[in-house]
Amino acid sequence: MLLVLRESRYYACRVGDFKESTYYIEENTGHPVFETTYGKIVVNICYGRHHPLNWLAFGLNGDEIVFNPSATVGELSEPLWPIEARNAAIANSYFVGSINRVGTEIFPNLFTSVDRKPQHSDFGHFYGSSHFSAPDASCTPSLSHYKDGLVISDIDLNLCRQMKDKWGI
Repeated sequence: MLLVLRESRYYACRVGDFKESTYYIEENTGHPVFETTYGKIVVNICYGRHHPLNWLAFGLNGDEIVFNPSATVGELSEPLWPIEARNAAIANSYFVGSINRVGTEIFPNLFTSVDRKPQHSDFGHFYGSSHFSAPDASCTPSLSHYKDGLVISDIDLNLCRQMKDKWGI
């Protein structure tokens, strides 16, 4: 199966003071996995990647591919970016598609943010680096830090089962 990730400067929008609680509220829907023609998929939104129990719940629910769209900047979490998704793919025996924005978005009005800096008009540089991680610890090369891009990866979902059998996790 071929999977595609598209990295773009237009991926997500930030409005006003950045707090994910502005956009997401607590729910009791659990961690649903969607069975599609292409496999069992999940979307783990942005900040959810910092929570190992999210990754675990998706795996326990039978996921084969987690797509993790994000809009994050270098100062905030770039050192974690190549590690979190790869660890999740290995520990839970599924594929992870990590998608992040590129570029810098300038807003017409000054705002404050969780970075505790004085008022400013941009959130910082979105560092891109989108890639796929596999349950056998392999990864595709990451896309650019600075321009839109596309990753196309040929995957075999049988690898999910093979890694579970091999490691017994």
